[in-house]
Amino acid sequence: MGIEYIRILQGISAPVLLAVGLLLLAWVITAPAASSHVSCPSRFTKLQRFLKFLIPALNGTVAFGRQFLLNIPDFTRFARKPTRTNHRPGTGAADDHDPLCLIGIAVTSATVVIYGTAISDPVQLLSRFHSPVAVVISLIAILLATLNVNIEPT
Repeated sequence: MGIEYIRILQGISAPVLLAVGLLLLAWVITAPAASSHVSCPSRFTKLQRFLKFLIPALNGTVAFGRQFLLNIPDFTRFARKPTRTNHRPGTGAADDHDPLCLIGIAVTSATVVIYGTAISDPVQLLSRFHSPVAVVISLIAILLATLNVNIEPT
């Protein structure tokens, strides 16, 4: 009975969290400060300088993401069929892992331009919003994400 309720919660949460992520991405794309920054020339004038920045940043991002992949067996053990877990062969990564990481990276990068500092914490970012509708939608998304991560594996 309890496992069935978890499946129902996940069935509701997955599309809601994806929609909120896409709304955040749309916010980043349409924010005046962020969109004007995209048209500026790059500060990296040589490939060597870019790679010197890219390699450590990419390493940290991959390492951070892989710690979550260690928990995938917990998230998929109650799947009705093992084939429904949709993992890429050889990596163990779920198919939706990369787009969600892209949203996180894009939003965090845009906060540097919009607010002058990198904000990766959703609650910190939420405190910067002034629209009550955006706050309520964000709080619901944070609640659903927290319930899925903390309740489902246990």
